[in-house]
Amino acid sequence: MSDYRGFRITEIHAITGVGDDDEESIPAWFAATGPIPLIPADPKRLEDIKAMAQRIADATAQSFKITQFSVREDIGEIKSTKTN
Repeated sequence: MSDYRGFRITEIHAITGVGDDDEESIPAWFAATGPIPLIPADPKRLEDIKAMAQRIADATAQSFKITQFSVREDIGEIKSTKTN
């Protein structure tokens, strides 16, 4: 059991689709601030992302899956090179 005090990601979901080339990918919603990959990390955002995916599916006539990834493994760390 961890003793984290703040939110930690324990699972993520991804909206996934398979293109005509048989390659799986993650679609993105294009907002004014730039592309948003459809990868939520909490239940509230999952609902928002599902609505975005539905709009993309309707516009493109493509179906998507909601995929869950639930095994967390920290495999490295990227540290800042700046000093405070």
